[in-house]
Amino acid sequence: MSFSFLLLSSVVLKRLSVLALMELVLLALHATRQQMNAFNLHQPPPAHHASTKQRQDRSPTALACVDLAAPGMASTCPSQRYLCTVPLYQALMRQQCPKTCGYC
Repeated sequence: MSFSFLLLSSVVLKRLSVLALMELVLLALHATRQQMNAFNLHQPPPAHHASTKQRQDRSPTALACVDLAAPGMASTCPSQRYLCTVPLYQALMRQQCPKTCGYC
């Protein structure tokens, strides 16, 4: 084999490696986006008045430690428990899955 052929092969392999790496990154981003969509759960509307918020804070349901779920559906939090310790998801998990993650 000639030196130029080996050099050309090396360049082709590097380009293929870069393309493969880019494909892996895109697949990882797609999987992450799908996991985030799994947490597109119903969130209660924000309180419009301070007095309403204070009343809500004192209600028995506000004090209960529960995971959020879409209306009429079971929570997906138990199946996503591993995300409780992933830094990218901790804020979301604290908000959506406080019971499962042990935040309350």
